Amino acid sequence: MSIFLVLLFLPANIYAANKQRALQAYTENLAAYRTKFNNPINTDHNDYGIQKLKYKKNYNFSYEHDITLQLHELLVDLKTFHEMTEVIYGYTIQAYTGANRQMAFQIKDKLCSLYPHLHVEIQYKQPNFSVRVGRFLERLESYQLYINIKKDFPQAIIRSAEFPNKVDVFAPLEQECRADTMQNLDNKQEELIKEGNTENISLGILRKLKNDVQ
Repeated sequence: MSIFLVLLFLPANIYAANKQRALQAYTENLAAYRTKFNNPINTDHNDYGIQKLKYKKNYNFSYEHDITLQLHELLVDLKTFHEMTEVIYGYTIQAYTGANRQMAFQIKDKLCSLYPHLHVEIQYKQPNFSVRVGRFLERLESYQLYINIKKDFPQAIIRSAEFPNKVDVFAPLEQECRADTMQNLDNKQEELIKEGNTENISLGILRKLKNDVQ
């Protein structure tokens, strides 16, 4: 019986011993397989007289299909169109709508305290009061404020609205910003004259842009 047990476990012991020796002999060192160079370059000290490539940085490159000034012209035309209209179409956030007048004024007071820099108003259209905050030209502009308001007022929604075309509706550019725009146009005009490039935009368009901005 004892001889049978020895013969039974002997192969297992031999396998375990061979496996242990194989693990001890295994290594991850691959240095023997790497390519060796006789004169390696010292990257810290340039002792071999290697000359670095010198080049001049020049960011003034020409490219085709530049529509920057044409796009500016369209934006100025859009601005002029808005100045001629009596109302501006945009978006606002409606925080409350309902027939409870007291609730509407409470919500307005809370919004004024939370967002003192924004325009908050109450509109009444029988039989409901609606509390609206913010004036935005694009829906995307109102989304961040909408997320914040919805935390306190889950019923808040973004809705389209009409705003009176007044000077202070959207906090327009200050005079110095307009002066910067004029200076940029003058600089661009001088560049085009020096380059002789009149294909993309003519001087007449530049003059029109300047007149529209003024």
